[in-house]
Amino acid sequence: MWAGSALALYTGATGPFHAPIQRGLFLLVVLPLVFLQTPSGWTRSKSGEASLGLGLSLLSLIVMAWTLLDYERLYSEPFISGFDTAVGAVGLLLIVEAVRRTVGWAVAVVLLLFLAYGLFGPWAPGMMLRHGGLSLADLVSIIFYGTFGVFGTPLGVCATFIVVIILLGSVLTVTGGAEMFMNIGKVAAGRFVGGPAKIAVVSSSLMGMITGATV
Repeated sequence: MWAGSALALYTGATGPFHAPIQRGLFLLVVLPLVFLQTPSGWTRSKSGEASLGLGLSLLSLIVMAWTLLDYERLYSEPFISGFDTAVGAVGLLLIVEAVRRTVGWAVAVVLLLFLAYGLFGPWAPGMMLRHGGLSLADLVSIIFYGTFGVFGTPLGVCATFIVVIILLGSVLTVTGGAEMFMNIGKVAAGRFVGGPAKIAVVSSSLMGMITGATV
């Protein structure tokens, strides 16, 4: 976690790395944390839950390390090997499981349905929904290794802006920044007509630095 925070602050000050590297490093930190901190609900045994979380964390580290170490080939070549396909498919399943743990079954099921639709398009009901279908290698290449799927813009925003705002908010909360912002609002607008409303506006805009509402 400390390494991820240090990386976010470093790239926030000096500029982000190449998109696949920046976003891959973010997932390299986040996925293991999700599996270690969020219970799966698959077992009631504490030891079983811990073993499952540790195993998935190690697996996610392996998948993301492979992706980062060979990213130039994976992002530039139009065709990937069978091993690359297997690693990418495991990565997609890990992300779906991380989504299920943090958000719930609803979003995870939607993700699985879209993946299945890409694979089994020729057998989709109705002519309007039917398409030629994608091979597993093509699906993994587009969704996992490309920048239009997992490593797309939303992940890029999280890996560059959101994480820095969260860190800033945590620091301000611990150091009493919220109370300071309220006092600034009182000093800046408290003596004017309609002071309470003006205080609310000033304080709320400053509080956006903590909550991330300004994003």
